[in-house]
Amino acid sequence: MEGDKLAFIKQAVEKVKGKVLERFGVEGKNVKFKYSEKFMIGLASFVLLCVVAISPLPFVLKILGLSYLIVLIPTDFVFFLSVYILISSKNKKRFSKASKLIKVGMFLGLAAYIVGIIL
Repeated sequence: MEGDKLAFIKQAVEKVKGKVLERFGVEGKNVKFKYSEKFMIGLASFVLLCVVAISPLPFVLKILGLSYLIVLIPTDFVFFLSVYILISSKNKKRFSKASKLIKVGMFLGLAAYIVGIIL
């Protein structure tokens, strides 16, 4: 149940990140959006930080064990790193880097659930 909620939030972050990427143009085409780049980066960062904040809930609610929490630490670190890259860098390639990190974090999060269920 918790995994579905985290997956939904992570997918929402991916959608917002995709909108930010589109803002700078996909294949040379620039697209205008209703919201500014700064707002969208802030929203994506906020959602990612919410994901990190609620990620230990399966452990706290005793749904998954300590092994889940141990594997979750690198996942949360990757999400923090992607937020840091989004906020601190002014390079346009930061969106691509953050996107790759978010995908790595999602994979690690899945691995944490699998490890937590098995062990």
